Order: sequence, then structure tokens, then C-alpha cells
Amino acid sequence: MYKFIIFLLFPVICFSQESRIFKYEEIEVPPVHLDCENAEDYSCSLNKIGSFLQKNFNKEIFEENELMINFKLKFIMDNSGEVKWAKAITKNTKAGKEAEALIKTLPQFIPGTLNDEEVSVMYTMPVSIRNFKKFPGTFEISEVDTPPVSSACKTKEDQAECLASTIARRINLKTKTHSLDFGFYEAIINLEINKQGEISNYQVISNSKDLSEVLYKVKKHLPEVFLPASLNGENVGVSMHIPVSLSVSSPQ
Repeated sequence: MYKFIIFLLFPVICFSQESRIFKYEEIEVPPVHLDCENAEDYSCSLNKIGSFLQKNFNKEIFEENELMINFKLKFIMDNSGEVKWAKAITKNTKAGKEAEALIKTLPQFIPGTLNDEEVSVMYTMPVSIRNFKKFPGTFEISEVDTPPVSSACKTKEDQAECLASTIARRINLKTKTHSLDFGFYEAIINLEINKQGEISNYQVISNSKDLSEVLYKVKKHLPEVFLPASLNGENVGVSMHIPVSLSVSSPQ
């Protein structure tokens, strides 16, 4: 009687550091955005990712008067600094697909490293996209050479920040809450300062009709003329976005 000995051959799988996917907190140097000079300033690169999503997200996905879309985004940045896989965790299917497709177009980063080797990194980050609308033919403040300037900001070093603070302060002073019931309110004011230095578009997005009416009345109290923004030596229009949050502590 013959006996047979059967040898089962299993492939030996070796995982190199290059083929592994590391969590963000496991690596020594996280991926770095090319515009972030200090590789150790990790917040700079994370802010660049958030700004990229906010700027390029398709705003047509928002429902009418929807202020914000929140979701959790997971993605892998490989050892060449490119996003190769992404998954958005959200009940909003359209927003999830938009985020997954968009993050894959993120500009190439300097790859993350561990033990002086470039590695793939798994990101998990909460994302909030505000309903900031850019008016046709305009630029964002960050895209121009010089921002619009109000008379109150001519001598300020950071004129863009001064401009936003000046407008926000005027909105705060002139917002009348006597018609609002008790509660917490939020809105976004999208406005255009055109190439003549005038506010030519003014849009309020809010889930409160009463607050919208109040904020539309504020427009007449804003400065009428600014020194316009410029880009490459020419005057251009810009879009600005002012988030508004207010609490009415007792019925008016």
C-alpha cells in the first residue's frame, strides 16, 4: 500500500515599508503641501487641503438656503504624494461622490516619510463645506495681487483682513434683532465688490427667512465705494464671504 505525502505550498508574502499604509500619527514627517515652507508646520498642509475642498467643491449640490455640508473624508496619499483612494462617510450621496472625486485632483504633495523612506499615508478628517458662492467673472481675495481697500484700511498692513473685519463690524452694528424670536441664527453673506469698487452683488443664504430679511436691510449701511482689487495691473471684481452667527437671548 502506497502512502502519499502532499505538500501544500503557500506563497510567502513580504510587506515592505513602501507597500504599507500608515496612519497619519504613525509617521515621522507627514506629507507637505508645496506652498508650506516649514515641513514641521503640519497645520499649514491640512489647511491647504481644507481650502482646496472649499474652493473647488461644486456649490450646485447645496439645497436652497443650506448653509453647510458636513462629512468625514478618508483618503490615501501614496508614497509619491498623490491621492489614490478616497471614501466620504455621509448620508448625502451627491456630496460624498463630489468629495471623493475632488480630493483625487489634489495637487501633488511632498510625500510623508518614516525612517527616511517615503510612505503611503491614510488621512481621516472631518470636512465642513460652507455655501460660499463665487460670482461669475470674479476672483477670490486670495487670488488677487491687492484686495479692495476701504478708507478705514488704507494704512493697515493686512488690508484684506482689515476689509473683512470692517464689513463684519458694520454688519454687526447695523443688524436689528427686534423682529427675531428667541434662538440661535446663522447665515452667509456672499457679496461682490466689482472692478469699479462698488458692491454690485449681495446675497444672503440662511435657513431663517426673518434673518435673511434683516441682513438684506444691512446692505444700505455698508461702505459704497472701495479702491478696487487689482490683478496683473488691472482692476478686477472679487467675491467675499461673511459668515454670520447670532443668538437672541430673549424674545424681542
